[in-house]
Amino acid sequence: MMLYTLWKNDVLNQLKIIMKQIKLPKEKISKIFDESTDAIDAIINLYRQIPGFDECHHTEGYPCVSTKTAKFIMNKLLEKNNDDNTILMTWMNEGFSSDFSDEEKLPDWIIDFNRHNFKLINT
Repeated sequence: MMLYTLWKNDVLNQLKIIMKQIKLPKEKISKIFDESTDAIDAIINLYRQIPGFDECHHTEGYPCVSTKTAKFIMNKLLEKNNDDNTILMTWMNEGFSSDFSDEEKLPDWIIDFNRHNFKLINT
């Protein structure tokens, strides 16, 4: 069992290095919000889209999304939280970073792990 766990952790770590981006379509974001009990649950469920998130102890850095994707998520957070904008402070502290650079535009509906040195920490 221990060898399997070591192998699984090694494979997951290698996948994290290879996988620098994952798709997060608008429809999937909407479904996450529809199925979440509240806005905080939705934020956690957005993070759960990242491979290996549930197995990690904590994170460093922030995943990055495009400005359009970030605005869509923020509007969904406001809807889920009955227009109480205090949830946006939580998102700004704990949510995804937004890519405001015109030089290296991030495609919409993508989570990028590379731009802000995002890491899943297992210890």
